[in-house]
Amino acid sequence: MDNFTFYSPTLFAFGKDTESQAGSLVRRFGGSRVLIHFGGGSAQKTACWTG
Repeated sequence: MDNFTFYSPTLFAFGKDTESQAGSLVRRFGGSRVLIHFGGGSAQKTACWTG
């Protein structure tokens, strides 16, 4: 195996309505486009908690 260095800074934004922050977060890191992908309630249906 070859030696290598991997650097992957990541910001996770969690919580209700956080998708509305997508534009400002993308611009914060110099981006101009974003892809948001989420299921139709599947995460909530399979969660171990109720809310």
